[in-house]
Amino acid sequence: MTPYYADAFVTLYHGDTREVLPALAGRFEAVITDPVWPNAPEEIPGHDEHEALMRDVSTMLVGRAERLIVHLGSQCDPRWLQTIDPAWPFLCVQHLEYAMPSYRGRTLLNDIAYSFGTWPPARLLPGNTTPGRITCTRPIEVRWHPSPRAYEHVAGLVKWWATTGRVLEPFAGSGTTLLACKTAGVPCVGIEREERFCAGIVKRLSQGRFVFEDATA
Repeated sequence: MTPYYADAFVTLYHGDTREVLPALAGRFEAVITDPVWPNAPEEIPGHDEHEALMRDVSTMLVGRAERLIVHLGSQCDPRWLQTIDPAWPFLCVQHLEYAMPSYRGRTLLNDIAYSFGTWPPARLLPGNTTPGRITCTRPIEVRWHPSPRAYEHVAGLVKWWATTGRVLEPFAGSGTTLLACKTAGVPCVGIEREERFCAGIVKRLSQGRFVFEDATA
């Protein structure tokens, strides 16, 4: 299968993850993803089949990855996680907080990461204890995607969950996981179904590793 884009760290494929994954060889250390979620905007491909997408992809990745990290907004119903294949054992929750959060009604909007699979080897982690919170201090700058994630949050997830092998982002979206991996020097494979989002990802990646942002852990 021909990549849409490739460089020394990132390979991006354009297509439905369920069709692309079987053509990819090898295993992944971590799947770090912001999947299609309930009530996703109509601009997000798969918004009308979010449960089937998560169920199918999580099942396809059983035995092909060590851990699965699912990045969701704090107003996403956690019962939706029942769509994840039960072969993935639950590990922990991490709160992805904003130093200056926005709000909806009376609720401050933050993000949450749910981790499944196996723990990374302690000797390879940047610290002794995986943090329960990762804080973002900078605004999100992506404007061409309806729901981008904060770079600092995703870079923190890469820092704590990707230690030795490849990362997979099966719903690449605005490319934040791919950019965080490239900046950290971690090999990453991304898959995105919407071609205009692929074009936006390539533009972001053109900055390469010249992103001087920290992941606060």
